[in-house]
Amino acid sequence: MKRTDFDISLQAWADIFKAKVVNNRVDFDNAIGVGSIDGYKCTEQLEVFRFQFKLHEVLEIERQKKDEEYEFIPVFFGDPADDSVIIDGDDEDFNERKYSYNSKGAFCSNTLGIANWKYPKNKELKVISIRLRIDYFKYFISQSENLQKVFNPKEIFLIFEEFDPRMRELFTQIFELRRDEIFENEHMGVYAQNMILTYFKNISKRKELLENNKYPFNIEPIFKARSILQTILNKPVSIDYLTVECGLSESRLRFLFKKIFGATIHQYHQDVRLDKSRMLLREGKKTMSMIAIDLGFSSSSHFTLAFKKKYSITPKDFKKEQMLY
Repeated sequence: MKRTDFDISLQAWADIFKAKVVNNRVDFDNAIGVGSIDGYKCTEQLEVFRFQFKLHEVLEIERQKKDEEYEFIPVFFGDPADDSVIIDGDDEDFNERKYSYNSKGAFCSNTLGIANWKYPKNKELKVISIRLRIDYFKYFISQSENLQKVFNPKEIFLIFEEFDPRMRELFTQIFELRRDEIFENEHMGVYAQNMILTYFKNISKRKELLENNKYPFNIEPIFKARSILQTILNKPVSIDYLTVECGLSESRLRFLFKKIFGATIHQYHQDVRLDKSRMLLREGKKTMSMIAIDLGFSSSSHFTLAFKKKYSITPKDFKKEQMLY
């Protein structure tokens, strides 16, 4: 019987971790690390690999180029691979480049075969690879002019989208799905389909896109800026501070940040703080005034206006809703 691309790919992962495939599952506990890989062939068009592992040593995976075209394009969701992916292209205009990111998110790239992945040791990692058959991938892309621009097959692309609340919820549900649970494969298919839809929908809503997606620049400073914005929550972060820390001019930083993350620096930082405020409101340990001060809003009224504008509900009413459950 001819082995499918699913079987070949799952076996390749098993070989990397020096383990065996049993009933579309891989379990390992050896010198490399401890963990598991679960494979799901949900439909002819969509497959899922679910990874959970912790490594004893740094693991670097070098992808080998294939002469034939790939049958599937994966979209990855979850923890970063040591915060970076190395792309080493043959194009003289696209030499080795390091893409860095440092929070849970989703990304898709057509750099299979020229991408090297580096996974850190002593870190619990959870990753989902949702594999779309080429024609199915093209179907999604065809639904939006923006998607057709950003996922241009004639250009090298690596498109990152940070998890929104819906994606975080689906990600959690996928890892809560137990082995051999009734309708396990069907549940996985539904969750994966929704993850993919949310990923493409969010990207299609970006108002501005790069004219070409070869990223002819080092995007590491842009992700560093984002990391700073995620860390400093008790006050607004000045653009002057970011330019010094990231080594880019103000105009360049503003331009690239908007292109990659689909939001202005101010917008992004406010969204991060508002997301944190919802968590604090759910906990119920602080007053709204305390939360406003802790998250760098100039006043309680400023916080209330920003919260209502984003979530269409006041912080007070949001807190009341949480008390009902």
